[in-house]
Amino acid sequence: LWPIWLAGGLAIAAGSLATRYCVQRIAMPLAALMRHVQTASSGNDVRPLDVDGHDELRIVAGAFSQLQRQLARRLDQIQHHSERPQTVLGSMAEGVLAVGPDKTILLANDAGRQLLDFAILDPVGRPLLEVTRARPVSEAVMEAFASPEPVITEFVAPGLLRRTLSLRATR
Repeated sequence: LWPIWLAGGLAIAAGSLATRYCVQRIAMPLAALMRHVQTASSGNDVRPLDVDGHDELRIVAGAFSQLQRQLARRLDQIQHHSERPQTVLGSMAEGVLAVGPDKTILLANDAGRQLLDFAILDPVGRPLLEVTRARPVSEAVMEAFASPEPVITEFVAPGLLRRTLSLRATR
């Protein structure tokens, strides 16, 4: 009877060693890769991952690190390209206002904010009528959305300094 117990004990020990080997070689590196991906997807800056384990896990970790570098490079490019129009619009004396189909402001330069005497400091995403008290601006925008032709009008600007402004609105 003791040989059966000995064989059973050896089988359990061999199974335990095989399980430990699998956990160390597969499960732990996979868990580390999963934590790394979760950290990166939450927007936190992470360093490249070095996974000890099977070749497949190293390939996945390397591909993820490469993808992460490419995304960072593209984000830098997007940021660089978006700064150009902001610089140009910011230096213009003419007011520029971009309004979406839902009549909310998508973009407004400093000159536009001053000329139209905006009631709100950050107008982006806010309804046009909430931001400016100049009803002719709102009417010109509505007319421009309805017509393929530009709408050109003049009106007296609201605010302390009364002045006549020329407006051109296009779709």
